[in-house]
Amino acid sequence: MFVFNAGVLTDSQIAGLRLQPEELDEYVFAPPTDLNKLLPPGLARRMNAAIVAADAGQTAYLEDGLIRLLP
Repeated sequence: MFVFNAGVLTDSQIAGLRLQPEELDEYVFAPPTDLNKLLPPGLARRMNAAIVAADAGQTAYLEDGLIRLLP
């Protein structure tokens, strides 16, 4: 899984989002505190690691779902 920070979307950018029906049914904007409720445990762990890395201004590399920040 790759996660890219696209910054903050404007209302018009959000309105312009189009999903490919063969790939996605829906999307949701959720606070990080809700990830453990919304995602399977392994995916929640990876998304939380991505948030930790973004907050630290670093790139993260995960091995077996455990974060290792890269300089």
